[in-house]
Amino acid sequence: MENSKKIKPQTSKTLLIISWIFSLLFLFIGISSVLPENIGLTFRIENQIYWFVLSFATFIIPYISEVTFKDFNVKLLKEMKDTQSSIDTLMNDVNHLISLQINKSRIELIKGYHLYLDQLPHSEKYEKVKNLSNIYVEEIGMNVSDIKHWLKDLGYNIYEFSNDYTSEFYEGLKAFQADNNLHPDGICGYLTHKKIQEAFQKKQN
Repeated sequence: MENSKKIKPQTSKTLLIISWIFSLLFLFIGISSVLPENIGLTFRIENQIYWFVLSFATFIIPYISEVTFKDFNVKLLKEMKDTQSSIDTLMNDVNHLISLQINKSRIELIKGYHLYLDQLPHSEKYEKVKNLSNIYVEEIGMNVSDIKHWLKDLGYNIYEFSNDYTSEFYEGLKAFQADNNLHPDGICGYLTHKKIQEAFQKKQN
């Protein structure tokens, strides 16, 4: 209700006065033109009906303008909202496409990294997986010891619960990943962590 009051144009008093003056003038000319010559104007004006039409038209012009501008503002406001809605929809579509492309690129990158790890000797592969896992766990805000407890509760062979990435933890992660259709690389990444957490919470419930 407030918006409609804000967008409603205020009719100018000056415009009203001018329109009324001209309306009265045209009305006077029209009336004078139809009166007898000895009463009306000394000069005769043809097509007297035009003066009455002009008088009426001049009188209502301010009100026509008010309605027209009001409708224009309402229409403009609606079009602006529709445009904003279209832009929001377009941005959502763009963000979705970008997200899909990022995920696709991430999957390809992970596949490439797996191929790279498979070419390394076991000791070197283990060190890289260990370092990468520690980075992931730190970014997640977890401790390795917490994830070890989760795996132990889920039935995997974990018996040492320090905050270190151990070979026992490495094998436990690979076993969990294989059981849950994840690539058994021993990396405690975001998806592996999420799956372990979900499985642990499900078992607790």
